[in-house]
Amino acid sequence: MEKIKRKSGLKYRDSITINGRTIKSPCFAKKTDCISWKAKQLATRDQTKIYGDAFRLRDKMLLKNYAADWLTSKKAQGLSTSSIENYQRYIEKHIVPALGHRDMKSITKTDLESFQGNFAKSHNPKGTNLVMTVLKALMRGAMNDGFMIRNPAEGLKKIAENPQVEAFWTKTEIAQFLRGNLRHPLYSLFIVALNTGMRRGELAGLCCYRDWE
Repeated sequence: MEKIKRKSGLKYRDSITINGRTIKSPCFAKKTDCISWKAKQLATRDQTKIYGDAFRLRDKMLLKNYAADWLTSKKAQGLSTSSIENYQRYIEKHIVPALGHRDMKSITKTDLESFQGNFAKSHNPKGTNLVMTVLKALMRGAMNDGFMIRNPAEGLKKIAENPQVEAFWTKTEIAQFLRGNLRHPLYSLFIVALNTGMRRGELAGLCCYRDWE
């Protein structure tokens, strides 16, 4: 930092080098103003290195407002109705009450880890990971849209889930089940399920056609 003596008093001036070019500051009457100027210039230079010359951080955006816009964009992309409904439920019931009032730029990785830890206390690992997947997508979208410099969810690990144990019936168990349900009104549907492996929703959608001729 330069100190320049003038008739009006002592002045302060500093400089910064960007791409080999030295840029000098105006002359400041206060040393603190000169320090502040350099700090802003360094921040701008670092952002430009990471994001390019066109990078400009956008204005304040609350998470609850961004989430509403994000959901609208997902609907426009043609996501299934069930997926949109799940996203909306996770956001409105869990994410917004905890973080909705926060400006996207102010949210840190520590905030997300705290949210994840508190949520996991009352929900199973699978449910926690589902909500966190939506929250991570919100953070990624906000960064891409210029509402935050870095994605605070980057590197955030999932909660370990208990591995599912696959259960299979033996031929003897299948035979016992069919004998025990021989007069059940859905016996035919049981046969279809056992021989095709269709899911419950697929079985429920089946229709029965008869040849009346």
